[in-house]
Amino acid sequence: MSRLEKMSSNSARKLSRRVLLLGAAQLIIAGVIGRRIVYLQAIDQKYYTDQAEANRISYGLILPERGLIVDRNGVVLAKNIQEYWASLIPEEANNVQQTLANFSQIIHLSEEDTNGILQKVRSNLPFIPVLLADKLSWKQVAEISVNGPALGGVNVEFANQRYYPLGKIFSHIIGYVGLVSQQELSTNQEAKALYVHPKFKIGKTGIEKSLEGELRGQPGHVKYEVNVHGRKIRELDIQPNEAGQNIQLTLDHTLQEYTFSRLGTEVGSAIIMDLEKGDILALVSTPSFNPNLFVQGITQDEYRNYLNHEHYPLFDRASGGQYPPGSIFKMITALAGLHAGVITPEETVFCNGSFDFYDKKIFCWKKQGHGVTNLHKSISESCDVYYYELALQVGIKQIAAMAERFGLGQTFDLPLPNVSPGLVPNQDWKFSRTGERWVAGDTINASIGQGFVLSSVLQLGVMVARLVSGLKINPRLIRSLGGNDLPAPDWEPIGLNQSHLKLVTDGFDSAVNDKLGTAFRSRIIDPNFRIAGKTATSQVKRIDTQLREQGLQNENIPRESRDHSLFVGFGPVEEPKYVAAVIIEHGGSGSRVAAPIARDLLAFTHYGGMPSIDAYPSDVRSEVIELRKNMDIRRQQEPSDERPNV
Repeated sequence: MSRLEKMSSNSARKLSRRVLLLGAAQLIIAGVIGRRIVYLQAIDQKYYTDQAEANRISYGLILPERGLIVDRNGVVLAKNIQEYWASLIPEEANNVQQTLANFSQIIHLSEEDTNGILQKVRSNLPFIPVLLADKLSWKQVAEISVNGPALGGVNVEFANQRYYPLGKIFSHIIGYVGLVSQQELSTNQEAKALYVHPKFKIGKTGIEKSLEGELRGQPGHVKYEVNVHGRKIRELDIQPNEAGQNIQLTLDHTLQEYTFSRLGTEVGSAIIMDLEKGDILALVSTPSFNPNLFVQGITQDEYRNYLNHEHYPLFDRASGGQYPPGSIFKMITALAGLHAGVITPEETVFCNGSFDFYDKKIFCWKKQGHGVTNLHKSISESCDVYYYELALQVGIKQIAAMAERFGLGQTFDLPLPNVSPGLVPNQDWKFSRTGERWVAGDTINASIGQGFVLSSVLQLGVMVARLVSGLKINPRLIRSLGGNDLPAPDWEPIGLNQSHLKLVTDGFDSAVNDKLGTAFRSRIIDPNFRIAGKTATSQVKRIDTQLREQGLQNENIPRESRDHSLFVGFGPVEEPKYVAAVIIEHGGSGSRVAAPIARDLLAFTHYGGMPSIDAYPSDVRSEVIELRKNMDIRRQQEPSDERPNV
């Protein structure tokens, strides 16, 4: 073979190999591409379809409508009102600056406001709304609508806002709602989509907080078609929201309002309960606050005024306050002695005004003493020495057990976030708390509701309800939930001798209706409605012998060292229907301050309004008339709920 033929044969073989290699490479590439196409179309189809759909579909949250809170008669205490605000869509305005100038003639925009709006217009996409003004009145909404042609791009929108029609009268019980905090958001990640919404608010205090889950409802959503820039094109679907449950309370707005007004400028708390179901008809703490400010957006100065106020208006004294119950606790010591069989109603003690305890003298509130005193007289005239003697016989263990039987030292199943348990002390409590052993002097102090013993006006109301009924009544605050009435409770007996209970209630009757009773001036003389009760003057600061001999008066010492004023009572005496309890912080004498208030609360409840002046003893009628005038004046002078009222 010639050299030329040989070269030609080699070239042909090389070319064939290159063609084969190139063809193989093309087949491999085609296979990879084909395989990828099949993978994308078959296996990843759902993923990319969903991605494409997400670029085309947008969801909007529909806030749930919060449930209403009403009183026992259906009067609305917490409702939702429409809040209007105006926004501007820049791309729909021919001239943004001119539109803002026109808008400012209706709702004034300061130069700072205008500059802030223009800054948002420049930094946002042209179809995104910019807030111009909120909390618009209906008149302002109407003016904006009338001037629509000059306000291109301006839209009025609305949402629900919580509103409390009776404001401060129910503020501690109802509470208020507010924007979600970062801490609340971090502990409720399951509701994050709802919690981050700029207009969504949750319960912060009171029933609004405790029953947040029932009141909130369920959000809905709306499905939109959007363009590539995220602008809404049309509505595709809507899933409606679900409103929260309405809640009906046992409270009576008329009684609540009167109780609030009757407490007036006093710092204290009061409760009215019925004896049929244990319904709380009124539960008031004063001073109070305007809950609507917290919903609308309270200023720093307004909030600082509340925090720095000397009487702490944000504090709920009715369920959270803890005070020595004073002489009201004597009924517990008396029943403990009767139940243990260590005393009889006829046994007597001689009170000369003091009690010798080792090398000390412990004084009775009555300097000259009560003389020969039996159980009935000890309650009616509130003799301390009788209970000093009794305390050493019965002991703290049985006194504490009796106190717990009457609801002291415990909380109740109420939808309130900060119910205090009070305190019923005993040997174990003192040792664990202080490392010291219980001594006889501690028992003596506890026997008259002093020393370590603490209670709230709520607990005192329950205590008297159980005394009068002989049943283990618990307080009720919710009457129906979601339109369903809660079942009527069936209270079990308290498990004490009924004659023992009657001995105490008879003593309460004499305390109000006998001339020597501690609350005789606070009686009602209508023969069809007599009340009974027990006064207490709870000592805050111990008065030594020297000061006592000087005749130191409560009003002559600093307020924080003055005695608390307390009274518990019930009526009518023959067939009890209602109980009331009142605590006035540093108010002084229970008979002079708390007793007349409780008398008026019981009378107002029974008569369905203020009783005739003839229902009062003649020697107090001028005081009652003056009191009613002052209540009317305060109501007329009361500032608007738009500002704090403390």
